[in-house]
Amino acid sequence: MRRFLCLLLAGALALAGPLSAQAQAQQRLSLIRDAELEQTLRGLIQPVLEAAGVSPSAVTIYIVEDPNLNAFVAGGQNIFIYTGLLMAVESPEEVLGVMAHEVGHIAGGHLAQG
Repeated sequence: MRRFLCLLLAGALALAGPLSAQAQAQQRLSLIRDAELEQTLRGLIQPVLEAAGVSPSAVTIYIVEDPNLNAFVAGGQNIFIYTGLLMAVESPEEVLGVMAHEVGHIAGGHLAQG
């Protein structure tokens, strides 16, 4: 599965275009769009979202082109996952663990508390 994620990510980096200049400027991040990778991540996280009482349709997953091992939540229910993290994991469960941590922030309302 790690090889599969790496291949998906490599394809995304090679073929995916960045978001609009306005969206990038607003977010100050280099985002990539890859429907297949996004769908894979969404499939992994959906049961966690449902268990946490968070509507899966309300959460958006963004992939940040950055070599660092990082993920975070911003803007309410937006999960940002760095490509460095996706390349470093050895299993889908490791990615799921990180995303579940971020879902905990959403479900706990940590961002709303500031």
